[in-house]
Amino acid sequence: MAIGAVAVGRSHTARGTECEDAVHVVEGPVTVAAVADGAGTARHARRGADTVVRVVAALLRAELGSLLRGGPLHVREHVLGAVDEAIAAEADLLRATARDLASTLIFVAVGHGRFLAGHLGDGMIGARRAGRLEVLSQPVNGDHANETVFVPTRRGAGDLRLYTGPSANVDGFVLMTDGAMDGLWGVSRDQPSVRSPAPVIARWLDALEVATVADVEQALAESLLGPVRAVTRDDCGVALVRSVGLGRLGSARAYDLLGGGGRKAMRVRGRVARAWGGAEVDAPMAAIARRVGLSPSTVRRHVDKLRRLGWG
Repeated sequence: MAIGAVAVGRSHTARGTECEDAVHVVEGPVTVAAVADGAGTARHARRGADTVVRVVAALLRAELGSLLRGGPLHVREHVLGAVDEAIAAEADLLRATARDLASTLIFVAVGHGRFLAGHLGDGMIGARRAGRLEVLSQPVNGDHANETVFVPTRRGAGDLRLYTGPSANVDGFVLMTDGAMDGLWGVSRDQPSVRSPAPVIARWLDALEVATVADVEQALAESLLGPVRAVTRDDCGVALVRSVGLGRLGSARAYDLLGGGGRKAMRVRGRVARAWGGAEVDAPMAAIARRVGLSPSTVRRHVDKLRRLGWG
């Protein structure tokens, strides 16, 4: 499950300009969250940030399995290639240059029993392991606090840092632009060099297991507009990803995710979904069939249905 929200910074409100942060989430068994912060010097910063998060989310949802199999170089080439192509197309429409749409890029995708996270520029990614929030990826800044790197990147694919691992070890992620960091992962008064997560992040992640997505997303948006924005003048963008078992979801939500059908079909597809979703990316169908006690042809039929529903 994933939620996201943005809030225009007080400096932009004072000038009457738009928010330059963008967030896009895609929920489901292959879940993706992407966050971007348009460069302050870019003429079309918000358009660039919005383009980047949407193209990256679509790519990761459609091709997460092949990206995980391909390795880091394959991921960097495909992600940055898709971003460059999309930015170039938008620049042509706007009669602008690619640098006019420059932005940072942060993403997390979870599926096939693994997670894939990427980070280019400032902002940060936090992960929760064994109930404890920790920094997964730190911001990259230049000689000054407001300097960083952007897509399209001048220095090549090495600017995109990647992280991957078993998703069973991480039950939640938080992605945030640099504007949201001071309010949500702020500096300690006693130790100015140490940042720590605000307790509200854990409350949001926990709420996704028991409350509706709309309610938690509203709480996130209200917090960004209130206490988070109060400690910064910059725009704020935040996304959260939380792994939730199918059995914890309401019947209507599970019915929608599994594609409907009779009770028996739903039970069987749910079993297949759990086994397939937790298997390695290249696990053979026969191995998944043995795990659920079904024939390979039955498992393949349900997996094909799940793929059509966007399960990866």
